[in-house]
Amino acid sequence: MQENWSILTILIISASVMIATIEVIWRLVGEPRDWAHEIGRKTHHIGIGLFAAILPEYLLSRWTGFFLGLGFGIVLLLGFRFRFMRSLFDSRSKDQGGEAVRRWSITWIGPAAFSLAVAIIAYLFWDEKAIYRASILILTLGDSAATIFGILFGRHCYNLFGSRRSLEGNVALVVLASAVCLSVLPQRGLEAMLFAWMMGVFLCLAEAISPNGLDNLALPLAAAAALSILRTGPGQPLQVGPSSLLALGLVTLAAATFTASHIRPSLRNPAVLAMGTAFLLLAELGHMTAMGLMGAFIALTLGAELLTSDGSTRFRDGTVAGVLTQLIPSALFVLLSLITGNRNF
Repeated sequence: MQENWSILTILIISASVMIATIEVIWRLVGEPRDWAHEIGRKTHHIGIGLFAAILPEYLLSRWTGFFLGLGFGIVLLLGFRFRFMRSLFDSRSKDQGGEAVRRWSITWIGPAAFSLAVAIIAYLFWDEKAIYRASILILTLGDSAATIFGILFGRHCYNLFGSRRSLEGNVALVVLASAVCLSVLPQRGLEAMLFAWMMGVFLCLAEAISPNGLDNLALPLAAAAALSILRTGPGQPLQVGPSSLLALGLVTLAAATFTASHIRPSLRNPAVLAMGTAFLLLAELGHMTAMGLMGAFIALTLGAELLTSDGSTRFRDGTVAGVLTQLIPSALFVLLSLITGNRNF
């Protein structure tokens, strides 16, 4: 594997010093003052994320970025197992019983999902720096902004799939994600701004329906997939056009109605209808990436519903099974259209 090993060594040492410094400050300052534990977690989140965002500028191989991401995850899991990273994991909660034990048992999921996301994005988009950088920065800054604004200013809160969210945090994520998206687009003007805003809204929905720290994985992958709609060819810059705007608009509108239906069950049938219609329209337009993005959103939503509830009960009352049954005709039509090559099958 061709690599600049001297720069890699410097980067690893720098990242290690940063992690150790955050841990020392947390133990000397944060813990004695009883700071909210999210401060320590999000400090690591931002620091490592900004570090990961610059890797393709200095390193040569995607495999280096991939293994650095996994290596960071291993460090996190060791820190969880042996409790030597108290800025990431609240070791005191394990001895308090009840709900605290449950919180301890899931605190490793978010950081582990973060490192896995960095590894996957590095492998898939190492040579497409605009998509790579935007995905990592949205994970780093957007998710942190949503948490911090939710803690400081959250007044309008709601619960979805076992996670507490706030509209104020949602707005912060939309603004940050839209700004990051706009910064990597070569275009300026109304079309670019509209695409960036719709992408921010879609990512906000993806973050909202992701349970137990899995938003750290769903958010950057959704960002990368949304930006992939703008691909025009190998080595070509991302390009916003009417077709890509329509594709992301359909995905965002369908995802919004589907998410709303999990807060207000009366919207379930219109939401499924919107999803099926959007699938058919995207197939007609030939936007395979957008179709995959919407399919992944549906799978993530239904998976979250099963993970955070009694799965057998959900299948008996028709919530999950009903959605799948209603979507099968649209999915079958699209599949047959792809197989036959006839969009009007």
